[in-house]
Amino acid sequence: AAAWPRAVAGAAAVGLSAMFCFQPLPWMDRDKAIAISLNNLGAIYMDMGDTARAMATYEEAVRLKPEGVVGAIRILGDWRRRSGDYAGAESYMKQVVALKPDSRMGWNALASLYQERAAAGEAVATDDLVGALLSAGRADEASAAAAAAAAEGRPVSAALRARLGQG
Repeated sequence: AAAWPRAVAGAAAVGLSAMFCFQPLPWMDRDKAIAISLNNLGAIYMDMGDTARAMATYEEAVRLKPEGVVGAIRILGDWRRRSGDYAGAESYMKQVVALKPDSRMGWNALASLYQERAAAGEAVATDDLVGALLSAGRADEASAAAAAAAAEGRPVSAALRARLGQG
């Protein structure tokens, strides 16, 4: 007889849980929830060593709700950079800083990508490199890059000179 109240309470809890889980709620963002689940699945695939499946899963998460899985965008950018696809990496990394403009980690990744591209002999816009370095909190490197570019006849914009304290 004493078990009855527990059984009823348990059944009620299961019933309420089912209603909550399967009932679309106006405040619930279904795409974001799915994107986060896909992001988590991508991490599992990475842990298993299945990079191709992980990247495809991260890409699907980003397609659904990029603002909900900024970390997945960053992972895709890093993967593209490591694969030598600098244009693809830049696209993803720019998405990261567009969604999280105060992310020093995102800006640092973008600045490092620009430096890697320049070291590989690719043309990198001076303003892009200097702006990313400044936003990453790497002011000394930004000043050095601006000075080197100016010496080569490629001065930075007035806005960046102002951020550097030079104008």
